[in-house]
Amino acid sequence: MNMGHMYEAAIAYFRSTGKDKWLKIAEKNAQHINRVFFEADPNYNNGQPVNQAPGHQEIELALVKLYEVTGNQLYLDMAQNFLNIRGVTYIPEGEKYMSATYSQQHLPVADQRNIQGHAVRAMYQFSGMADVASTTSSNKYDEALQSVWRDITNNKMHITGGLGALHGIEGFGPDYYLPNK
Repeated sequence: MNMGHMYEAAIAYFRSTGKDKWLKIAEKNAQHINRVFFEADPNYNNGQPVNQAPGHQEIELALVKLYEVTGNQLYLDMAQNFLNIRGVTYIPEGEKYMSATYSQQHLPVADQRNIQGHAVRAMYQFSGMADVASTTSSNKYDEALQSVWRDITNNKMHITGGLGALHGIEGFGPDYYLPNK
């Protein structure tokens, strides 16, 4: 969910200027997303919580930053909720862009051991997991994060640090698939 980019921009603006107008808009939006996705808003999804992880994982790490700036526990809880439902409440059944691995929905995040799918989405997800874990002092994601880190650095990273060599999905392919072009 690309709202995370807006949250991060609002946080950066607040930190650099001290002005909180945009930050308040980001908070209002996050509270709306919480209602729609986790509580229930009568104006969306027939009044039922969406309870689905977004296709783009940027919101999780942005919510942790929003929590750090505001101190509002709701945002940290939302980040955890989005992580906890990924690969649980909805698993895509398609190919390429609609596959479960493309958006890291093939397993719950704590059970993932190998890097798969779209590189940017994966990095957002695992960064969000690390942020949640360090902020909450939880070790829930430790095994997944350490295993995925080893898979990336040992098997799927160019010497320059580049990721996502699989043409067509900007993602991770088989071990050592690192074309020069």
